[in-house]
Parts: sequence; structure tokens; C-alpha cells
Amino acid sequence: MLKSIGILIDDFLYAGIPEKLFMLLCLIVFLAFVSMVLMLIFYGFDSLFRPSYVVKGIVKDKYYKEPYTTTTFIYAGKVMVPQIIHHDETWNMEIEVQDGVDTITVKKSFYEKTKIGQFVNVRYSKGRLSNSIYIKDIGELSYDLVR
Repeated sequence: MLKSIGILIDDFLYAGIPEKLFMLLCLIVFLAFVSMVLMLIFYGFDSLFRPSYVVKGIVKDKYYKEPYTTTTFIYAGKVMVPQIIHHDETWNMEIEVQDGVDTITVKKSFYEKTKIGQFVNVRYSKGRLSNSIYIKDIGELSYDLVR
């Protein structure tokens, strides 16, 4: 194993500029792929199969994100073809419970009838490693915050 790594290093040192750039690009793509897989494993281990808690949470903030499109180009043979992706509008709420704060996407009707400072029923779980919360579901309005 160490000998093969040494051969790779020797190949890199004696390669021309295009080969070095290609090797660096391959290394970056490989490291990006490995980091994404590790993040997916971490998220799965942290959040899946955890007990859920149903509590009252308070709406701290809410925001609307307008629909938008993005365009990326992909190769089809020797030609670059645009790929247009439409992203729908979303209605998001930031909810605080006793263990932390998380953001959840909700339906438009729920967004419109909910005010900042209102209590809502929240079902969430807590991470094993990160100790952060993952809001799974949000229920109907309970009552307004009385101060």
C-alpha cells in the first residue's frame, strides 16, 4: 500500500502540467465524494430511529421563498445542453422548543394563519451526536403567546 502511494507521488512529481491538474481534479472530486458520504452517514446515525417528543413550540420567525429557476449545462456528446430546473415556492417557519431551534417547511394555509409568537404543536427528535433537534412535524395552532 505504501509502495503504491509512493509510486503515485513519483508519477505526480514527474508529470506535466496537464497531468498534474487532472490528478488534482480527481483528488478533489474523490475527497468531495467521500465527505458527502461521511456527512450522509453522520446524519443517518444522528437522526434516524430516535424517540420523538411532542411538545409546544413557539414560532420565532417565518419567511416566504419565491419560486425560481436555475440553469445548468450538461454535455450531450460534444454539445453543451442547458438543463432548466424549476424550484417551487416554499413557506418556512423557525420553531423553538425547549431543546433548541429548527426550521421547517409548511403548507401555505398553515403559514398564512400562523403568527410570529404563537404556540404550535411540534413533533421532533434530538440528535445522538450533534445534540441538535430535527423537527419532523408541526400541528395546528394551540394558543397565542400571552405576556
